[in-house]
Amino acid sequence: MDIKRRFLLPFLSVLLFLSAPIQSEAAVTFSDIGGTEFEPHVKFIAERGIIKGYKENGRTLYKPNQPVTRFQAAKMLVIATGNENIDASGHTFKDLQNDEQRFYISKAAKLGFFSGYPDGSFKPNATLKRGQMIKVIANAFKVDQKITTDQPLMFSDVDTNYENATKLNGLYYNGIARGANGRFNTGSELSRAQFAMFLARAMDSKFRLKVPALNNTAIATGKVKTGFNHLNIRNSPSTSGDVIGQMKPGTLFTVVKNDSLLKSDWVQIRYEKGPAYVNASSAYVTYLDHDKNEIGSATHSVKVNTGMPNDPILNVRSAPSVSGTVIGQLKNGDVVQVYGGKGDWHLVIFNGLPGYIQSAYTDKIEAPITSPSGKLIGEVTVSSLNVRESTSDSSARLGSLGKGAKVTVKGITGWWANIDYNGRNAYVHKAFLKLKNTSGSVLKDRIIVVDAGHGGRDPGTSRAGVTEKAIVLKVSQKVEQKLKAAGATVYMTRVGDTYPTLQNRVDYAAQKYAENFVSIHVNAAGSSSARGSEVFFDTSVNMNGSESRELAQTIQNRLVRDVGMYNRGAKDTAFYVIRNQHIPAVLVELGFITNPSDFAKLTSDAYLERYATAIYNGIVDYYNK
Repeated sequence: MDIKRRFLLPFLSVLLFLSAPIQSEAAVTFSDIGGTEFEPHVKFIAERGIIKGYKENGRTLYKPNQPVTRFQAAKMLVIATGNENIDASGHTFKDLQNDEQRFYISKAAKLGFFSGYPDGSFKPNATLKRGQMIKVIANAFKVDQKITTDQPLMFSDVDTNYENATKLNGLYYNGIARGANGRFNTGSELSRAQFAMFLARAMDSKFRLKVPALNNTAIATGKVKTGFNHLNIRNSPSTSGDVIGQMKPGTLFTVVKNDSLLKSDWVQIRYEKGPAYVNASSAYVTYLDHDKNEIGSATHSVKVNTGMPNDPILNVRSAPSVSGTVIGQLKNGDVVQVYGGKGDWHLVIFNGLPGYIQSAYTDKIEAPITSPSGKLIGEVTVSSLNVRESTSDSSARLGSLGKGAKVTVKGITGWWANIDYNGRNAYVHKAFLKLKNTSGSVLKDRIIVVDAGHGGRDPGTSRAGVTEKAIVLKVSQKVEQKLKAAGATVYMTRVGDTYPTLQNRVDYAAQKYAENFVSIHVNAAGSSSARGSEVFFDTSVNMNGSESRELAQTIQNRLVRDVGMYNRGAKDTAFYVIRNQHIPAVLVELGFITNPSDFAKLTSDAYLERYATAIYNGIVDYYNK
């Protein structure tokens, strides 16, 4: 609640009392506060007779760095609120040492600013802690604010169940207290300078801190996945941030707009403490559409076409309405996958988040229809694969196939493989079939995306003027040539010195209906002794994790055998480009640019050819299994 409203009637007399300096008090000049941030605050309360300071060697001192005591705080609050003349008889404590302490402390106790200890003591000379300050300032000035997602508690080290949490929330939203680095440190001592600043802010709005605007624009709804105990909520978008809460599997949460996190797995969320962030990678979170339904597989792709060359931009919005928040933009020619829709709006995924675009400004891209040139067998790669009546996740389910089941594929339409099932025509999602030609080249018609890592403004690692981006592009182009010669359909995420983002690379594979994804990189280390090749796969999110493992192992085996690389193994690690898709996907590290022996191979045309041959043969070995 706004402090001004709380004061309007109950404290009108107090505000009138405080509206002008006390004329009977001579102006006090302190010699130890000049040029400090708290100088105006100390002068303000001194002019009102709330403090007098200390006389030492002809100088008047405030002693700003000394801790403020409970008695000093009680006295200042009684004077500041104009309550020196109230009758406080009956409010006493056994350890008060003089009449001045009894005079002010009894009044502070009666007013509810302070309370004593169970043994009947007040401990007047004890240092006032920052947590106690919350209570006494808030009580004196009637400040309190309920903790909600619209006005969250902004201190990572204070629990929402803390006894003075709502009082601290009131101090924060009224510009009286802020803390430092998202913490309030309730157990720390409070200096006289700090208390003067808190008191001046509570008394006069001209000293109030500006309360930062809350980032509360909702743009998406997420749901915590199952399979682990909880998802940590942190006060910064990093695992080094303080844990300020946790969400159990199944919990829904609201994502708020934060453009600084567009290229991150982290999102900012609404929470009763703030600022609040979660790692929203697909390992932990699934997003819901505007109607709170889980998002299924893509149904088709569209190309942006505004029909207006002078206005080639199409807004991506948080809701299927022009009133939805703009979360990004697409331009004419951009291709995106459609995951559903509502009315005249397509549901798409933009920077990892669900968004909506107006369908009127897009052209549907018809999924390619292919017929096998020979007999094509599909082997199921997941534990249960739904069989559908038509090429849609929403079509009737006819049954399911178990892992290892083999089907004859009659044709492929985009993501869907046409099969016979119990004597009738049916479809299954081809991402979960290992497609094998039983005659001719095992790679004939297979769709493989080769990703040359880094590029453009991102050179990757480098040594002696040799960059990772240049090495891996050469190897990728050689792999492309070999795969095409074997009949595969190959797509390159980059063919020159350009920089597709990580999400661009993932999206590209999806747009091409890829069946395998191979990302090629070069390693580096702080020590020149680190050496060898390694191939990464992901099982944490990628639903084809076991197939990715197989592909990684066959490529690694070839790098060791055919190139003579030290064997660092095939490793399960959730790199972005291999975890954010559900086809067999691997990330190949050819060797260490920082190791002399590896570097010699990485800069040899003959060895680059051998690297490419090893990767190609590893892919062939995978399909022959």
